[in-house]
Amino acid sequence: MTTAYVFWHRPRAGVDPARYADALRAFHAALASEPPRSLLASWALALSDAPWAGGGEGWMEDWYVLRGIGGLGALERAAVDARRRGAHDTAAAGTGEGTAGLYGLVHGTPVPAGEIGAAAWLAKPDGEPYEHFIEALADAAGPQASVWQRRLTLGPTPEFAVLGTFGHLPWSALRTGPRVAVSPVWVAPAPAASLRPARIDEAAALSDLAVRSKGHWGYDAAFLERARPELTVLPEDVERLEIRVAEEDGRLLGFSAVDVAGAPAELLALWVDPDAIGTGVGRSLLLDALGTAAEHGAGGLFVESDPNAEGFYLRHGARRLGERRSSSTKRLLPLLWVPA
Repeated sequence: MTTAYVFWHRPRAGVDPARYADALRAFHAALASEPPRSLLASWALALSDAPWAGGGEGWMEDWYVLRGIGGLGALERAAVDARRRGAHDTAAAGTGEGTAGLYGLVHGTPVPAGEIGAAAWLAKPDGEPYEHFIEALADAAGPQASVWQRRLTLGPTPEFAVLGTFGHLPWSALRTGPRVAVSPVWVAPAPAASLRPARIDEAAALSDLAVRSKGHWGYDAAFLERARPELTVLPEDVERLEIRVAEEDGRLLGFSAVDVAGAPAELLALWVDPDAIGTGVGRSLLLDALGTAAEHGAGGLFVESDPNAEGFYLRHGARRLGERRSSSTKRLLPLLWVPA
């Protein structure tokens, strides 16, 4: 589930609010310049009122939208790494107090389709089933707003938030009067091809694609035949695993297979048709697979890589853990960890 880490903060006594806002903009810019893969978008709002009773004035509200809750650790590390530590520390030095919450997207798009001109924070009425309330809230919010539900209580904010452009809500709600201080920035790359779940009837075609992709590295027919058992996708694999295909105009360009049932989550396959190698399909599949891992609470993916593909994973932030001998080809294969 798309998850937002929302951080409320205000400057400490004696700090100029305008300079504090400038420091915040500089931090968001630094984060967006080289974002962690788990980050979809970020923005910041200046509030007229806090979204909880008695909160007072002067609050800022940062939104960091992630592919899933598993991306929270990557966001934390990215915020203070060498590329952003200066901007982070400058903003943090002016912060007087703060609180936070984790919210999951239940309606709309991560960045609201309409202008962020209003925000309402509210609780579910006692006795009303969640399913009915969320459906009614989404209908009332409309297509120009996003609706978020609290997933983890870290502070005093209400359970539901409506953000964007919307009309009357027939429930009691706190209005924060937001003003955009840092404009929303999408940092997720556009996919090179459309991605979708695999179908059971595609198992044989995916197996053939994997063999063709393996053959791109110059392996002879005898080697590919020995490797075929590891490359075969069975119908039950499509049901058991998270298998996603990349396609263009109905043509299969590649696929990934993620096992989220174990710990750690594992990328069992990532194959790209030789004609599509170098076009961004592999990157799109990897980022999508990392998003799948994050949605299931994993902080990354374990990978047993083909030696020729190790460089691809290292360029995307992988860390080498060691080696393991292949049961079919008897070669030593790199073992990698790719953080979300």
